[in-house]
Amino acid sequence: MAILDYNRDGWPDVAISNDTRPDHLYENRGDGTFLEIGIISGMALSSRGEPQAGMGIDVGVLDTTGFESIVVGNFSNETMSLFRYAGDGYFVDRVRDARLAIPSQRTLTFGVLLLDVDLDGDLDLFAANGHVSLHAESEQEGTFFEQPPHLFLNDGIGRFEDVAPTLDVFKVHSLGRGLAAADYDLDGDVDILMTQNGGPVRLFRNAVRRNASDARPAYLRIRVEGAQSNRSGIGAELLLFADGRRRHRRVRSGSSYLSQSELPVTFGLGEAQRVDSIVVTWPSGEREVHRDVPVNRTCDLVEGGQVFHCASPDAQ
Repeated sequence: MAILDYNRDGWPDVAISNDTRPDHLYENRGDGTFLEIGIISGMALSSRGEPQAGMGIDVGVLDTTGFESIVVGNFSNETMSLFRYAGDGYFVDRVRDARLAIPSQRTLTFGVLLLDVDLDGDLDLFAANGHVSLHAESEQEGTFFEQPPHLFLNDGIGRFEDVAPTLDVFKVHSLGRGLAAADYDLDGDVDILMTQNGGPVRLFRNAVRRNASDARPAYLRIRVEGAQSNRSGIGAELLLFADGRRRHRRVRSGSSYLSQSELPVTFGLGEAQRVDSIVVTWPSGEREVHRDVPVNRTCDLVEGGQVFHCASPDAQ
């Protein structure tokens, strides 16, 4: 399950992946009720009009449209799904345009996470893979029981390249299931925890900022606290403007597969030296604007604008 506001009406909608059944999209009607529109919206079935074995699911803005897309991990020989919002209440599966189809053809994906791995400002895609059949290798040519994960880097306009095969840490085959993300070492980039079926938990420490010969990309992390809204600020939408670009994040729970990532949001800023503004829309409907924010900080934001404190890097 993943939370989004697909039609930008200010009410949170719910996307649910289903195993061998059509996926669901529940549109929030704003009166405490929801309308299931998976089939009529185009996100319930594959591009061939068939239900798939959906496992993990996540949502996020992946391109320059400003609208959230829905990513679903599916069974082997089905490919992943990437439903892009086309307007007027309709989604279209653009998994092939996004260059995700061929790399995900033979993997069985459970956990999926959208996160800015390289801190360049756009959301990348990590997928935990592993089959459910001990005889997978004999049942489907080119398919394995234990499988390596995918790490798809986003080019900024919603096209992806799997760089996992080039990184030794991801060449180990696993029975990947759950995925969660957090900056566990408090260095500004997001690390990944992956669970396995019958195997040890694997913690992938992000090393994007540890090469001394490269320029270190900037970041900004924000922890929110609701006042009129729920205390955790779940559902708050944050728009960050820097270097002429807009970056979108949402405080959320759930998504991926049987997992919970940290609640603070991380913005990758690349070479930006300053954040022009941050626009926060709280679940209560209150809207705040904070200007001229320093980078490479973790900031605490309390609804109502009374507290917006950014700790120095050494104090985090």
